[in-house]
Formats: sequence, C-alpha cells, structure tokens
Amino acid sequence: MSEKYKDHENQEMFKNRLWNLMQRKDKNLDTARKLASCLYDGGYIQPQRKAEDEPYRMRSNAIGTLEKRIRAHLNAENPDKLQGEFVRAYCDYFGCSADYLFGRTDIKTGNIEIRQVCEKTGLSEDAVTMLFNMTDKKYTFHNFGMHPSEAINILNRILCSQGLLNIIYEFQELEQLHLAFSEQYKKAWDDLYNCYPQEIIRQAEELEGEHLQAESEIDTSVLDAINALEDTLEKIFEYEDRYGNRIKVEEYQLSQQFYSLIRELYPDNSIAPRLSTHKR
Repeated sequence: MSEKYKDHENQEMFKNRLWNLMQRKDKNLDTARKLASCLYDGGYIQPQRKAEDEPYRMRSNAIGTLEKRIRAHLNAENPDKLQGEFVRAYCDYFGCSADYLFGRTDIKTGNIEIRQVCEKTGLSEDAVTMLFNMTDKKYTFHNFGMHPSEAINILNRILCSQGLLNIIYEFQELEQLHLAFSEQYKKAWDDLYNCYPQEIIRQAEELEGEHLQAESEIDTSVLDAINALEDTLEKIFEYEDRYGNRIKVEEYQLSQQFYSLIRELYPDNSIAPRLSTHKR
C-alpha cells in the first residue's frame, strides 16, 4: 500500500513522525524514493559505493540503497534501529530535532529557544515561530514594511489590551457553536449509516426526491432508507437554521470587539466609528 493511503494519525510511532515531516508544505514528499533522492543530491548522506561504478550508475545505486532503508523506517513503529547517519540526515534536511524523531517531544523544530517557548506556553510551533519572526528585520520589513521595534511595540499593546481578551472570549463562543453544529451534523449521518449499508444508502440517494410510481418494484430496505434519508436531511436543514443564525450573531459580536480594540488602542480619534459607517 502506498504511504499516502496509510493511517498516520498515531504520532507515538516513529514511522508517522517521519511521514509528517515528509508531508510538510516545503517538502511535499510522498515516496521513499523522493526522500532518498533529496538526501543524496543534497549531500545529507552518502552511502558506500564501489570504485568501479560509473557516475550515473553510482547515483542510481546509492539512491536505491537509501530508498530501501527509508522504506524500513516508514514501517518502523519505534526508532530503535535508526542509524546515526540517518538521524543526522533527517535532522539536517527537515530542520527538526533528534528528540522529535525519537518521540521525546511533539515540537519538530531544532531551534531550542522556540521549543522552550512552545513547551512553556502551549503555543503551537507555527505561532511561536511567527513571534520570533517579528523580531527579524528582514521578515518584518518584507511583510509589513516596518522595523521590528515598531512591530513589537504594536504587538505588546495588543497583547496587553482588554480588547484582546474580549476577542478571545468571542472566538471561543464562535468555536463552540461551530463544534456543536459539526457534532450534530456528523451524528445525523452516522445514525443513518449505522442503520443501513452504504450500498442501500447510495440507491436511496439516487431515488430520493424522485416520484416513485412503482414502489412495489423497489426493495423494502431501499424504501426505508429513502425515508430515513429524508429525515436525516430535515434534521440537517434544521441544524443549519438553528446554528446558522446564532453563528451570524456571534460573528457580528466578534467584529464589534475588533472595533472596540481599535477604540481602546486609539482612544483620542474617531477612526473606529468611521470604519463602521463608511461606504465606498
């Protein structure tokens, strides 16, 4: 079975941690062969070779050897047999720590300062990396057109504001509504699929909404499934109405909190009121 079709959820397994590194956006590797090519061509690891090998054959043989080892890693539940040369190659190529490879931390980065902040605060690696980037002159100028000190000053004011706490509270309310709707939606479909085989439901979906002139020719289980499907759709429409209106209200309240934050940070001007009424 191809790696991309396997279950990679359990991060306690070494093979899944390695696969997740391969699937990062900046790597996007879906086969052991591709990773082997990257490691070899990038000089991260060099297998032993025969002196008589020609250059093209040497590369092909080396990548083939690496591929076999990587395949074994992608099937290993623990890193007990992971060779030191591969530990270094994986850490250097993916920019991760050996502790992540060995399952001692969920933080991938090899930057010990970022890892410490993540573990201390519970913030994600991406969030902490963004905070660190705010102190980088090249990053802030390229993305915001400002000096790091200006970006940090704004960030400090936002983090210390009451408005931010209110925004977080409203986000939590919105998150709970979305979760509640998702759970009800999932439960409605799960109840249906727990009662009828998938093939019966497929037939019911094809016939649902049609004018059935010869119901006697349709299997009873399909007719029952059609009724159950219609009931399920009615439930979902009801959930969409119920939660949809509450979500819109919460989104409006959230937008008002953003305006309140602006008024808190800039109390001596009328920018926020104008933003809420200005029409282009």
